[in-house]
Amino acid sequence: MNDEERWQTADGRRRNNFSSKIVVIGDVDRPEFADVLHSVRAYPDSRAFMDLFSLETWIQTTTPLPVIDVILVLQSYTGEHPQSVLERIRQNYPITPVVTVSGSWCEGELRTGRPLAGTHRIYWNDWIMQGEKELFALADGEFSLFGLPPTSRDDEILLEQAKRKTEPSVPADRQCWIFTCRSISRPDFEMGRMLQARMQRLGFSTGVVDWADPPNWNSPPERILWEPGLVNENSLAKIVPILKELRAKLPRTKIFLQANSLRIDELRILHENGADQVLPKMIEGSLC
Repeated sequence: MNDEERWQTADGRRRNNFSSKIVVIGDVDRPEFADVLHSVRAYPDSRAFMDLFSLETWIQTTTPLPVIDVILVLQSYTGEHPQSVLERIRQNYPITPVVTVSGSWCEGELRTGRPLAGTHRIYWNDWIMQGEKELFALADGEFSLFGLPPTSRDDEILLEQAKRKTEPSVPADRQCWIFTCRSISRPDFEMGRMLQARMQRLGFSTGVVDWADPPNWNSPPERILWEPGLVNENSLAKIVPILKELRAKLPRTKIFLQANSLRIDELRILHENGADQVLPKMIEGSLC
């Protein structure tokens, strides 16, 4: 997807409200936050600070009080940004949305740590699929999950999402084969059936193909979706050879993998060995 496509709304209009003032907090040089920074560059009045202390100092020494429309907090590890400093900043910006983008070392923070209170939370590898869309909608004055109170319950968020009128983006050819490989994950075939049902509900024509008995396609499929199970150092030793062979056999086919809890080096390995895109577990018809 190029920038012109990314800068469009769901109904194809080109976004033109890039005057929003976005503040980014955290280590902007970490590779896992590169997609966030690419989105923010659309807004020329954006600013970046290494930590909340630097933002607080800038606010205190700037007259008049600077305008901030959105605060994005890039969190590399648990406890990186003090809650007390965020609360002091909140005194000047009580209704400004604050979004925490959690890095790969913060995956278990909701169970074992104390995440920043009063912020919306999204994981780094969900940014392109969800975060960018919500940021652009918020800046355009449209409905955005980032605009909801951060204390919103899951059922309240689902109700707000249901109010959206846009349909998921489905390519014109509407074809997506589900790839399974039971040698890597025993319940993989059942996962394939579940994905097939989901993609059919989104309007795709699908079939399930197993690695043990691959078909001889007369014409290569437009796209393949594979959920290989847990991706880690051990499973990559099995996933990569299969991915390479898929890419060699189907050089023009778009290969999508579905995985959560990835490290940035694991994501890079998947891309380098043939994956066109790695999607979060909850996909919304973004197989373009």
